[in-house]
This record gives sequence, C-alpha cells and structure tokens, in this order.
Amino acid sequence: MTHIRSAPQKAQRAFGECGYQSWEQATLETPLLKGDTAIVTGAGVGIGRAIAEALAREGAKVLLTDINEAACSTAAETLRKEGHDAICLVADLADASASARIFDAALKKFGQVSIFVHCASPYHQEESVSTLAEDAWTQMFDVNVKSALRIANLCATHMKERGIKGRMLLVTSLHAETPRGVPHYSVAKAGLTALMRELAKAYGPHGIRVNAIAPGIVSANWFPSADALANSVAMRRLGRPEEVAGTAVALLADRFSGYINGTTVVVDGGLSLHNWIPGPRG
Repeated sequence: MTHIRSAPQKAQRAFGECGYQSWEQATLETPLLKGDTAIVTGAGVGIGRAIAEALAREGAKVLLTDINEAACSTAAETLRKEGHDAICLVADLADASASARIFDAALKKFGQVSIFVHCASPYHQEESVSTLAEDAWTQMFDVNVKSALRIANLCATHMKERGIKGRMLLVTSLHAETPRGVPHYSVAKAGLTALMRELAKAYGPHGIRVNAIAPGIVSANWFPSADALANSVAMRRLGRPEEVAGTAVALLADRFSGYINGTTVVVDGGLSLHNWIPGPRG
C-alpha cells in the first residue's frame, strides 16, 4: 500500500516547492486561474457575465463577447476598473465568421487561450414544435452548437500546438433532457451536450478537458413569476448567476477538477427532483 500513501506526500512536496506549507494555504492564497486566458461568449448579462467576472477575479485574463454592445462593454469596463485584464468584442455568433474573429482577437490581445466558456444563446419563447419557423431553428443551432464547435476546434488546435492543458465549458440546460415548451432551445442544448462529449473524447488525450454545466431556474428579468417558479425547486428559491459561476470556476480549475472530463454538472437547487406527475393524495 506504499503507493497509496506516497501520493499525498508527493503533493505536499510539490506545494512545499512552491513556497506553501499546505493545500489549504495554496487554496487560500493563490488565485485558481492565475496565468489563464479565457474566451467567454454570452458574457454581457446573466450567467455569462457572472462567469466572466468570476474567472477574472480568480486571476484569468478574459475576452468577453456578446451581441449586446452596451452590456458587453459595461461588463468589461467593470472588470478593468477592478484591476483585471478584460476586453469586450461585439459579435453575432449566428455569423459563421464571428468565431474566428473572436479567437483571433483573444490571441492577439493575450498571446494564448487556455479556457473557452460558451454561454451564448438567442432569446427564446414558448412555441409549438409544429409552428416554430425554420429560421428560428437555424439561429438557435448556429449560436448554440455550430459556433461552439468552431471556437472549440480553433482553441483545441492552438492548445495542442502550444502544449496547453486547456479547459472548455459549455453551458447547457435542463431543457436538454426534458421537453418544456421551447423545442428549438431544448434540441439545441441536447446537441450541445452531445458535442461536449465528443470534444471531451477527442481532445482528452491531449490533456484538454471539456465539460458542461446545466443551470436550473436562475434569477433574471425575463422570469415573470419568480414565486410560482420557486415552488418547483426543492430549495424553494431561484438560483443566482453567481452560484452557477462558482461551479464553473471549480470545473475549470485543475486544482479541484483536474480529472473531470466529459460530464455535465447540474446546478438547479433540486429542480430536477420535481415530480411533474402529481402523486396520490391522502
């Protein structure tokens, strides 16, 4: 059993060589993502912005991109005022050329890319699968799936060439597992989940980890009846973007998740435990 005992001893020596006396000291004093550079799509508002902010505050340099120029610029400026290295690039990911433009801008500004987070998605409303216009399907797939594939492949090629142990995180949804009235969104998120697994399998041998995070109902302006929605959540409240962002940081930090690859982490407060079929009375 010597080999089992030696692992923490080796880890302790490694921390000692870095000037730390313990894992706890390293965790408290070292930003989790110091030295990393990240691309975050959909970073102007909500979960995307919260993730971009969390990455920057954990030491990463961040390129924020969003179709909403005002929101993206404000988010990046807020981070710069805090002393972080952040830039905004306005882009419509439904445009096939946008992916390369985003990657090239990050490479030009930061010199490398080690993290890619894909959070962009068009606004969606409830509609029947039988009446939904084809252009709505196309836009949803272009932004969610095809742009993720393009940027992921650009990043992976770069990471392999530079020997970077990169990390990617795709923001999916509980809709990927259960039809909930927004068919194009549900199907696109299911496709994004499958893409995550393919990327994880393809690039895992190169030390590149790819995972997904599936948020539940997160506080946002477009939820009209928060109290009613909260009743479907085991914790009886909606989530906050910052709570999803904290999980994202943990998944992207090798210190905590270095052996997690090809999986989806659900952050929903217990929403997925909800029994949609009423149980027997009495």
